[in-house]
Amino acid sequence: MKVLLLCPSLAGAGVERRICTLLKALVEDGVDVQLGLLRNEGEFLQDATHGPLVFIPCHSLLTNMVRPISRYPDMSTVFTGMYQIRKLLLKLRPDVLVTFTLETTIPMYFVSHMKPGRQVKWIISEDSNTAKATFDGAFPRSSLLVRYGLRRIYRRADHISCVSRAVRKSVIRAYGVDDSRLSILHNPVDLDKVNTAVNKVPIMDVGDGFIVAVGRLVRVKQFDLLIRSFAQASKLSELRLVILGEGEEQQALVRIADRLGVKDQVLFLGFVDNPWVYMSNARMLVLTSMHEGFGNVILEAMAAGCPVISTHCGGPEDIIRHRENGLLVDPNHKAIAKAIELLLDNPGLAQDLAKNARLGLHRYDPRVICSQFRGILEEVAISDRQRLVKACEH
Repeated sequence: MKVLLLCPSLAGAGVERRICTLLKALVEDGVDVQLGLLRNEGEFLQDATHGPLVFIPCHSLLTNMVRPISRYPDMSTVFTGMYQIRKLLLKLRPDVLVTFTLETTIPMYFVSHMKPGRQVKWIISEDSNTAKATFDGAFPRSSLLVRYGLRRIYRRADHISCVSRAVRKSVIRAYGVDDSRLSILHNPVDLDKVNTAVNKVPIMDVGDGFIVAVGRLVRVKQFDLLIRSFAQASKLSELRLVILGEGEEQQALVRIADRLGVKDQVLFLGFVDNPWVYMSNARMLVLTSMHEGFGNVILEAMAAGCPVISTHCGGPEDIIRHRENGLLVDPNHKAIAKAIELLLDNPGLAQDLAKNARLGLHRYDPRVICSQFRGILEEVAISDRQRLVKACEH
């Protein structure tokens, strides 16, 4: 069985880190797997050395032809992606192709109608709640059209691997995909890597009294809600809020912190190679997303020994058992501030949450997730859209 994992690039965070971890585990498990990229770039290229990496640049003539379509920038990505994916399939001839993110999934839909050499089984790895995003108005002017298009795309795939129960529910609801072609595959966490990273020196010393948050600075992550919660909570005069990540919302977030009188206490450190060393020294990690496919940072914080607070936003509810290994709260600043105060006032509770969280991380060991993923790959490779055995569901 030959497997091709297909990703736009290795620039990003959660999805790209997940791909590198899966790639390493699959190679170590003896799977004939390759990683294909549409763009040979990204912070995680150095982590993708465990398996063969394949990049086919887009034909310059095609690039020049689609460039004038400035009003529809996504069309350029689709056309160039179609060219590259078709070339990859003809060159590598995999038995199973796994697409990550819409940037590879959408062009693969069109390629799947071209019959490139021989039929390849196609799995969509649904690592974020795309369906939820469309319902929440990510595409306000064309949401109905987008939903219709994605419905056709998702129903074309042979199988969809969902990262959480919330994502599977959204895929069924929004796209009408039969449950027999869905499975749940949680994200892995590399405990050895985290354990090594937490002993290193951070790039910037922020002291001991701080709360940490990690993610892209975009609207869906709701860092504005986090800053309001931070400002609302009492006992924060000596604490800092350290935010790790980059994005278009940063300047607006700085203005919010300034308006709320906590600008000097909120530090934006940008993207850092080693977020885990900050997690290991933080009083807690707080995630305030509008919706999350899973919540990689929650697992990573737990692995680093950091207590976790998360809003009810989908994926984290697969990980956190309230008041046992973390806190789940309503997505409003009063509830979040109350949870922050609870952990500050009860260090024993914070320690118990962190301890219990680490005890449950064996379920997310890369070897465990790899075994589940391999089962899905093998079943898809030999089936003709038959009902899959969802051995990795919980």
